[in-house]
Amino acid sequence: MSWGIENKSHEKFNIFLGGEEKEIDIIISCDERSFLSLADETKTHFTKVGNEYRYSKLNHSYETVNKDKIGEAFPENQKLVCKGSPKNISIAELSEIIKTQKVIFYTGAGISAGAVPVMDKLMNDLKISEKLKEGKELQGYVADIIRNPNYYAEIICDFFDKCENAKPTTAHMELAKIVRSYGHLLVTENVDQLHQKTESKPIVFAGHDMYSKELKDRVRDFNFVITIGLNTDESGFLKWYKERNPAGKIISINLIDTCYLSDDDFSMKGDAQEIMRQLGELL
Repeated sequence: MSWGIENKSHEKFNIFLGGEEKEIDIIISCDERSFLSLADETKTHFTKVGNEYRYSKLNHSYETVNKDKIGEAFPENQKLVCKGSPKNISIAELSEIIKTQKVIFYTGAGISAGAVPVMDKLMNDLKISEKLKEGKELQGYVADIIRNPNYYAEIICDFFDKCENAKPTTAHMELAKIVRSYGHLLVTENVDQLHQKTESKPIVFAGHDMYSKELKDRVRDFNFVITIGLNTDESGFLKWYKERNPAGKIISINLIDTCYLSDDDFSMKGDAQEIMRQLGELL
């Protein structure tokens, strides 16, 4: 598992959980331009690895991810924002689309609500402010992680412990059945492993926000993306989908209005757990 944020200068902050004793290593990696912008004292903690500079709390040497399994990175800071007036869709209409069309299910934190800690609390505990998400105050944050690595490690370890002990929700279970029955694709932003506990094998976007070559080659085949519990296009996946498949439609299942739907898209407002239960009965 990994937690990560990335800003305009490509700084990436990852916390890896590994080993039977759940030893936490905090990895910070950045390009040369970002490295040169760090304070001299902070630079001394970094080692050059290939084309990037890397800090490891445990001094482990992590190799670059296997490039054969990676496509391209999403464009930075590009999210789909439409604020249109989407059409409402009924359970019956949605079930017919699932039966007859090629669909990508794309899940956000809302599908896990009540099962794992909310991300807002985690971000607050990790001192990730809105300014930091925008790439501001980043150098100070890097220095603080290096000065107090155990503080961040304990927070993320507690989060992963709660995720490890959590059980899939009704929505996770029903979605797993639907994906298996109809051969649809499952994509998620979540690192809580709840989809995996249903024996699903989702494509996971987290940290580096990369899409697989498998998805890149097939994206135009999918007529619909059905989002579940996704408030915003945080990873830029929906923008990427629309650019490569302009005729594709998005259907949002969420408690609140979402900002990524156009007039041609669809919305179903309501509790994802109940909606997925009803869908399971129809399908």
